[in-house]
Order: sequence, then C-alpha cells, then structure tokens
Amino acid sequence: MTIKTKEFILRPYKMTDAQDVARNINDMAIIRCLALNIYPYKLKDAKIFLKRHLLEEKKKNPDSQSFVIEINGEAVGSIGLHKIVKGHKASIGYWLAKKYWGQGIMTKVVKLVTAFAFKQYKLKRIYARVYLFNMEN
Repeated sequence: MTIKTKEFILRPYKMTDAQDVARNINDMAIIRCLALNIYPYKLKDAKIFLKRHLLEEKKKNPDSQSFVIEINGEAVGSIGLHKIVKGHKASIGYWLAKKYWGQGIMTKVVKLVTAFAFKQYKLKRIYARVYLFNMEN
C-alpha cells in the first residue's frame, strides 16, 4: 500500500532504504523514544530492522504494518501499526528525521495512517506509548 501526498510518500520498506534509515534514525533524541535501545545506530542495525519488517509483511496475517516516510527520494522516517487485532485495536509508533521536526509532517502522516487503519482493519481503537519527557518535541 502506498499513499502519496504533495509533501511525502508513505510506502512499504525496501532493503535499499537501509542507508537512509541508519543515517536518519541515528540521533539520541530519536533513539530514546523508540524501543530500539541501540546507539549509535549503524547500517547493520538498519539492515536487521528492515529484514524483520519485510518478513512480517510476507506473513498471511501479519500483526504489524509499517510505512516509510519518503521525502525527495529519501527515507526520512517511519510509522507503523503493531499488535494489530483486526476488528479491535492496534498500537501506533513513529519516528522522523530531526531536520523535518516542527513542520507538521508527522501530524499529517498520523492522520492518514490512522484513517487507513480504521478502514483496512476495522479497528475500534489505536493507542500509543507516551514518553512524558518528549512533550517539547
């Protein structure tokens, strides 16, 4: 599934995204808000991450779905639905390269993906983990 807007494209991961992911996620301000706990984040970490997501997408009934946020041909972030229980609920998580913070991009991404999720999976609820220290970002 691909969603295109004037500002960005939401699309499935590709292994060729590894260098962009490694470069753009390798910031402690981003890492501390993710379940990764890997810093510095290297190319080999990105390849492991991508392989895991690509394997999940091949399952008949995956319990997660992720999208790359692509801007100007570069993978600059990601948003994913996790622990999907069709007809009921899913968790949402996301990250965005620091150079794109404060531009309203993630607000638009979240709106598009939640609308997709409610329709595609017939969800009643989408929830997220909250980091209280992240209020300023």
